[in-house]
Order: sequence, then C-alpha cells, then structure tokens
Amino acid sequence: RTSNLGLNLLDNHLPAHRKSWKRNTKVLPNPNKMIYTESLSDTCFLENNRRRRKAQGKPRANEMEDGIPERYRLLLRPSYVATPHFDHCTYNRSNLWPGWDYPPSMPSAHAPSVLMMLYFIPEVRSAILDKQFDTKLYNSKTVEHVPPLSTEMAFVFHNIETISQNAFTYPGNTTAARIGVFVPTNFLATFCVIPEATNMALLDDNPAVAVKARRPEAFYRFLLYHLDKESKKQKKLIDSLHGLNFISTNEFATGSGPPSNSSVRALTVDLSYDPFINLKEPKQFRFGEVLRHALCGEARLRAWCKATKSYETMIHRKVASCLPEILSLSCACAGRKEEEGLCIWRTSFDSFGYWLPEMIEVELKEDGNVIVRELVDTENGQENWLTFDGTTNLPGKMVGLIEKDRSQDPKMKFRYQLEAVISFVRDDMDAQYRENGLQSFDEEKAEGHHVLHVRVPAKYKRRALTRQKEQADQLVKFLQKAKGHQRMTLAGKTDPAVVKKRGDIAKEQLKKSSDEWVLFNNFVVTPTVVEDARAFHSPFKEPCIVTFRAISNEKEDAGKMEPARSANQGSATVLFSRSISNNKVSKYSNQKSPNELPGKGDLIAFDAEFVSVQEEESILADSGNKVTVRETRHALARISLIDCRNGKIILDDHVLPREPVVDYLTMCF
Repeated sequence: RTSNLGLNLLDNHLPAHRKSWKRNTKVLPNPNKMIYTESLSDTCFLENNRRRRKAQGKPRANEMEDGIPERYRLLLRPSYVATPHFDHCTYNRSNLWPGWDYPPSMPSAHAPSVLMMLYFIPEVRSAILDKQFDTKLYNSKTVEHVPPLSTEMAFVFHNIETISQNAFTYPGNTTAARIGVFVPTNFLATFCVIPEATNMALLDDNPAVAVKARRPEAFYRFLLYHLDKESKKQKKLIDSLHGLNFISTNEFATGSGPPSNSSVRALTVDLSYDPFINLKEPKQFRFGEVLRHALCGEARLRAWCKATKSYETMIHRKVASCLPEILSLSCACAGRKEEEGLCIWRTSFDSFGYWLPEMIEVELKEDGNVIVRELVDTENGQENWLTFDGTTNLPGKMVGLIEKDRSQDPKMKFRYQLEAVISFVRDDMDAQYRENGLQSFDEEKAEGHHVLHVRVPAKYKRRALTRQKEQADQLVKFLQKAKGHQRMTLAGKTDPAVVKKRGDIAKEQLKKSSDEWVLFNNFVVTPTVVEDARAFHSPFKEPCIVTFRAISNEKEDAGKMEPARSANQGSATVLFSRSISNNKVSKYSNQKSPNELPGKGDLIAFDAEFVSVQEEESILADSGNKVTVRETRHALARISLIDCRNGKIILDDHVLPREPVVDYLTMCF
C-alpha cells in the first residue's frame, strides 16, 4: 500500500547542514602514468631510467625500488566487488580499447591476451566476424558434436567493438570516454569441451603440460590449428597467413644407412638456443642469428642405427622452404633459468638495450640457405642492416626437395615489421608480493601474469573513433526526440549538449589518428611506444610470443578490413531456426513472421536464467587472503524476449547446456 504522507521520494531529505556535503574525491595515483615524466618516454626499465634521475631530479618515492613499473604491476579487482560494480575506466588511458578482467590465478588467464592479439590482425578479425552470419554453423543438421570455436571468438570480437564504440553513450554529465572490459567466458566454456584441448590440458593448472609462463605459446599454437581446421571447406585463412613449410632430413654422420626426408607444415616457429648457450667462451649473439638457426639449422643427436646395430651420431637438418605473411615466433624461454635462453634476450649492444629488432628481412636462397637481416641503430643515429647468412651444407637431395617446394610459392623474400609481443611479468620480483610470502625463483612455481604489447593500425583507430562519433550523434538525436517511456533508458536523462561535446572529442581525435603501440595488462590499458615492447633486459619481463608482419602485405589487404556484413546486421531468421536438441521451431516463432519483429530503435525486454556447470575452487594464501583458482562458470538455461510495443512474447525457450549441470541455482522458500 502507498503511504499518504505526500513525500517526494526522489527529493533530497537530508538536513540543511548536510545538503552541501560533498563526497571526498581524493585523486589516486594513476597506475598507467609513466615513471619519471608525465609524457611518454622511450622505455621504463632500470638501466635506462637511472640516467634520467640526475636530469629530472629526485624520483618519487617507491617508483622503482622493486624494479617493476606501475603499469606492469599486477592490479586485481577486489574479490568482494563484482565486475559490474568496479570502475575499470579509471585504469584505461587508451579511450578506445577495452582490457579484460580475468584474475591471473585462473588457469586460463593467458587466453585474453592471445585473443586480443588476434583481434588486431585485420584479416583474422574480418573473417571471424563473418562467422556470426554463417547459417551453416547454426543448422542442427550440420552442427557437429564439437561446437564451432570461431563463432564464440566472433562474439568476443563483437563485444570488444561494442564496448569501444559506446564509450561516449553513458549516462552522466562528464565528457571523458568510458571504456569497460570484456570477459571471454563463453569462448573458454566452448574451448573446454573440445576433446583435443581437454586431452592436452591447455586450460588446466597442470605444470606437467606447460609451466604458467609458457602456456600462451601452447594455447596460441592450438588455437591457430583449430581455427584453420574449422575452415576446411573454405580457403584456409590462418594457413595462408601463418603457414610455412619445413623440409627435414636425418642422416648418420658415418653415412651408415640411407637418409630420411620429410615435409612439415607449421603455423608458428619455435626458437632454439642450444648453439648459443653454455659456450666455453661467452659471446653475444644477435636476434637475426637465433632466427636464422630456427629457419635453417642443424642439430646433432644420438640415435639407433639398424645397419650397425649401435647408437651413432645423427645430423638433423630443418630448413624453411617458404615464408608466411605473419611470422609468429614461440620464444620457448619464459619461466626458465637465465642460462637456458633468457640470457640471450638480456643482451645489450648499445645504450638503448633493445635486443629485439623492430624491422627484419628474411630471404630464401636457391641453394636452400636462409639469409636474415635486422635493422639496428648506429651511434650517429643512422640505420644499418646487419646480415646473417651462415654456411649450412645441405645434401643434394634435400636441396632438390626445397627447390620443388619453393616453386609452388615464388615469394622468396619478405621484410617484416614488429606487430605484437606477449610477455610474462614476474610478480614474485615485486616487493609487494614478496611481503605476502611468495618464494623466489622456482622454474615450476614462477609467479606472474601475461601482458600484451600490440601495434594498433591507424585504420583501427579511425574506425573506432568514427563509430564513437556516430553513436554520440545518434544519442543526441534520440534525446532530442525522446518522449515518455523512452526516457526510462539509462542515458535518457543525459544532457544532449554534453553528448555533443563527447562526439566533438572523437571528431578531434580523428585528425590525429596514426599507428600507435598499446600495452594491455589485464584491465590496465596504457598507450606506449615500440621501444617498450622491444626491451627485455629488465629481469622482471620474459618473452612468450613475438609476431612480425610482412610490410608489403598491409597495402594489398587494406580493403579487407571490414567483414562482409556489419556486426549489427544479424539476420532475423535465427529466431526461426530449429532447436539442436529436438529439431523443432519455437512455438512462439511459428506465430509471427520476420516482418512483425521489432526493428531498429524499438525497445525489447529480455530475461535470462542460468545454471552452474563449474563450481568455484579457492585456496588460502600465506597472508590469509582468499585466492580463487577456478571460477564459478554459468551456462545459459533459458531466454525470454518481450516486444515492448505490444507486450507480446517474441521468444521463451530453454537452452540445452553442453556440459553437465552441477547447480540449477534454484531456491525454495
């Protein structure tokens, strides 16, 4: 029953002396800010910044006493604060790209960085977004037992773009862009039911499969393979971008027994450091030498010889016979000891300390050898190309196989530019974590999290800013015409003049759009520079995945940026598709035609019910804090849609989960 007191419940009923009270808005230090200056600097690490202390005065307290900059440090959302109630926007300085909110304690915490890296490959983004409209993937007669992973990945990409384009359509009177976060729960739930992924334990916390630091490498390799497998009836996009052939030969050093030859198709290149470590006389090696050994190298090992019935020395040679447009390198050294490969990445040849080059060139010779060149900066500021050609003696039969394979792909030379780097940040080197009882280095217990450096193409920025401007303009028109129930939306009471100012900000930024580097560290997103991605001489940062892209390919594929259909133009026929469980059409779908469904601008109401398919698992840390090691995972169980124009039901169906239900989330009173 309503009270008759006549009070306006929306009025401020505080006493007069408290109405002027304002909340204390103390400005907290921004963790994205550079260390010694307010502007972008060329790097953030120990040796380089020590030289700046004398020039810029005494550094702020606690800046570098533990060796990890603020924007690399692990920052977690408090466990008692739900994701929707946490202000992630405070930690995003890009104003364009969302980060992710996935605690590093989860076994699958490395997945978002890999997904974000693939999103910034234009061809992959376009092809994956098109999977949303592939009706064959939703047909009950063609859907296999394994759900299509590309459609869930398309949803993640669509979610990233939706968050970005609605940065200015929030309620309130501020003008700054507000960027949220994405959580790839659906994608990971689908990934978990793939038999190959389950058997390989790619998302399990099992150090016998891969230590935490190197999990992105195994996950990335399998993801490329599976996406390429799903497109078997079409052009294999992943293989056309990442694929390269290797010709291998094995022969005994004594000549006993015939040599064996084989050809292997790979989507990534594994770096090997055996010839460069544990030498009697220490020597510094360049990146080009290590890469050349991975593309054209030989190794000696002991193997059983049937001819002599004894173990003999076998020479194993592996040579690349073609080059990919996107060169993906698995660094294979993160989480290991320094002398097992990391020491090479720590090499410093100049005052900048960048062992990883920004530009490289790879050329395949007719005799089977591989030449690698890398661009370095000289002392006088000029650019210089260093060449590493080597003298690998290949058997005649192997050269013939290489020539035959290369004749099918005439591209013998590529110049590559650094595109992305996924790194492992050692949290156990942070003073804050050492105080909480974390141990020092242990190969199988190295504590840390993964971050992504990626070069964002100017076309991505222009597209995102254009959509932000369009969304702001649409909201202004809506607010000017909105009446009655339309004002009930969250942004319904926003001042149109404020929204117009937001659109003007996006328009102004469009004039300055160019390629830029961005650092993704969970939900902390920071603009940075390429030197930040290249530097590995600081002990807290270890390489996992490095990708290069052929420069000549950017102009050729400039028109392939957009998917065939906009992500907002989904077909209404999906509501009339047959159920996967019983092959029947929903009873509500039979009562209407697609023309009767709500259109653009019409309001609908929806409700969803979920069930749990995985229970939460947690442990108590030495400090007494609760650490979640496996989150509760829900699956959609029922969806209801109502047309707000007439109150009619559009859809009200149960959804069959693919995994066993552990909790139906029902409560009886």
